[in-house]
Order: sequence, then structure tokens, then C-alpha cells
Amino acid sequence: MTVQYTKQMIDLLQVLRRRIKAEFDINIRFSSEDTIDEIQRLVRQTRDSTTRTKALQFLQLAGLNITETDLDKGQESLTSPSRSAPLNNSETSPPPHAISTKTRIYRGRVVA
Repeated sequence: MTVQYTKQMIDLLQVLRRRIKAEFDINIRFSSEDTIDEIQRLVRQTRDSTTRTKALQFLQLAGLNITETDLDKGQESLTSPSRSAPLNNSETSPPPHAISTKTRIYRGRVVA
């Protein structure tokens, strides 16, 4: 969905990008075609009320007729299928012991 961003939308999107990056470690791009869909999906998963409020404002400015109750309904529908099907995150997430020790590579070599 291609949207012409206004100043207010850009300001909200900058705030949302920082908050979503901090919570989900996902980068939202202005130029991406699915920016609005991605924000709509992530706002249903967030537990932060400020992020939900800012995202709701952004989505309304983008022309979506969406309310807080619509987001709550979507959150219930998103969480129920994930509980019934087990997730296989072995490909995407590192093993638990690797989380605490972060390996840094500089010019092709491991550094402390």
C-alpha cells in the first residue's frame, strides 16, 4: 500500500521505528511497500501502551479505519493459532548459551 507521508506521519513513524526496534529488534523502513502492514501486525503483538497509541494514530492517518478494539480483536486471533501449533525457532534464534556470550568479528577475526 503506497501512502503519501505527511509531516505528522513521518514524526510518528520515527517514534514507532525506535520503539519497535527496541521491543522486537525489527527495522521498519519508510520506503518499504509493506510498512503499514508491518506496523499493523507488530502493534497487535506489543505490550507497550505508548507504542499502541502512536501506531493507532499512524494507522488512522494512513487512512485505515481502525480502532483500539479492532487491535484487541486482532491480537486474540493472532495469539490463538500460535498456541495450538508449536514453533520451531531453531533456525532463527541462537541457543540459550550463545545469548549471553556475544561474538564480535572485526576484519574477519574474532575479538573480545
